[in-house]
Amino acid sequence: MRQLPESRHVSISIRRPAHEVYRFASEPENLPRWASGLGGSIRKDGGEWIADGPMGAVKVRFAEPNELGILDHEVELPTGETFYNPLRVVPNGAGSEMIFTLFRPPDESDEKFAQDAELVATDLQTLKELLERIPSRGKSASEKVIEDRRSTPVIGLAARLACGSAATSPEAGARRAVRAETRYGRRAPSGPSCPASPLPGGSAW
Repeated sequence: MRQLPESRHVSISIRRPAHEVYRFASEPENLPRWASGLGGSIRKDGGEWIADGPMGAVKVRFAEPNELGILDHEVELPTGETFYNPLRVVPNGAGSEMIFTLFRPPDESDEKFAQDAELVATDLQTLKELLERIPSRGKSASEKVIEDRRSTPVIGLAARLACGSAATSPEAGARRAVRAETRYGRRAPSGPSCPASPLPGGSAW
């Protein structure tokens, strides 16, 4: 079996929420502000993004907008050679972690691979400094909808634990509400305020 290329994960902690880091880093126009390998400018030519890099004009293809913090992109050199760059942002407490996976090309020396890793680390540090200086804009309407959808199953479960079936006594419902709040960090509705169906369509799951 052919040997897999060596890889190295380069990461940095950023004191900004993951959705804000993603929003900034996913904008192609922001790339030259922190990715030194892509030169000082980027433009859209037809349906393609073109960056003026040290090796000339390169094509950059970005991952489709997503809710998972995936910022992967491909860089195609003027020679036609293409490099895949996996880049992710994940929540880390009140901030986030940006992670770049660097693959070692065949026949690349140890020294050159180490230099590439240092360049990536420098770019991520630049991104960190940029983001930690920019005032927070808060979440967009679409991001709030996404967050609400993600929290709905937990709220639905807490509600079911609290309300139970029609035969559940008020005392049992109260005990379930306490357990739900302890486990999920949310107070579930109880008593007369129990919803008939926490989710549209008649299901709490």
